[in-house]
Amino acid sequence: MALGNPVLIKRIETILRQPIPILIIVVTAALAIVPFTGAPYLQYALAYFIAFAIYTASWDMLYSYSGQFTFGHILPFGLGAFFTIILTNDYGFPLFLSFVIGAAIASAVSGSVGASTQRLKPGYQGLATFLFSQVLYNVMLFIFGEEGISLSASVSPSPFILYEIGVCLFLSSMFAIFLVEHSRLRSKLLAIRDDSILAESTGINVTYYKTVLFYVSTLFAGIAGCFFGLYISHADYTIFSVTNTFLPIGMAVIGGLGSVAGSILGTGLVSLLSTILPISLSLSVSYLIYGLLLIVILRFSAGGIVGFTTSVANRLRRLGSKKI
Repeated sequence: MALGNPVLIKRIETILRQPIPILIIVVTAALAIVPFTGAPYLQYALAYFIAFAIYTASWDMLYSYSGQFTFGHILPFGLGAFFTIILTNDYGFPLFLSFVIGAAIASAVSGSVGASTQRLKPGYQGLATFLFSQVLYNVMLFIFGEEGISLSASVSPSPFILYEIGVCLFLSSMFAIFLVEHSRLRSKLLAIRDDSILAESTGINVTYYKTVLFYVSTLFAGIAGCFFGLYISHADYTIFSVTNTFLPIGMAVIGGLGSVAGSILGTGLVSLLSTILPISLSLSVSYLIYGLLLIVILRFSAGGIVGFTTSVANRLRRLGSKKI
């Protein structure tokens, strides 16, 4: 009955006409055909992209739509990977159930950490969450050693199946994040981001909305971590490294904050630098290029790639209107 609702149909048509949903669909279609090209390393690089695109979009949603700044978003990502493998190996859970429970636990733990720090100023909140992630770095090193844990080969599906599952996760997660960012809560979340005291005075329950968004954001980060851990069939303490902590922030800034499109474009560019360039260049040179790229983008386009393309489109529009 709901599908026959003309208002709902109209809303779906309006959403699908916007550029970001079109970008999500186009990127998903391109990702889906990669396994048929016979390039296994390219498939690995794009699986990395899928995981970090969801991870980055979840961090950007939290920061851009509530003003909560965290350096600890690696918590749900890493916990998702660890718990999925542990539940499968040690407790014999089916992969799907391990995935769901792993993401839920990652969100519950990380969301609780975030909720306990939300009254801090953004800078202090970032430091507090970063300290939590570094505690887990050392805890996982102590418990599992340098070798970490690996998914048993007897229960691990083929890379092809896992990759296509990742493509489905990318499509559903990006659309879900887009819908959250463009829901009726958008105005309330932006009011909280811009001035939480003023938002509270207008009757908005700031604590409630901040807490809910933190749990939602960490759920998507946990999903990304679960997929990443399953795809590489391994998790160790280095997943909580400083590099993985700061990567989503750099990806979001390069692509453009406050937009799912920015997360996709920024992750795509940085993934290329971190997975493809090291084949012919050293890892240090790759990170040097990444750092220089970040500086250049911040210098010439504060809005990242999305901001630059929007600026160019506006200029072209103005030139066209003058000619007419």
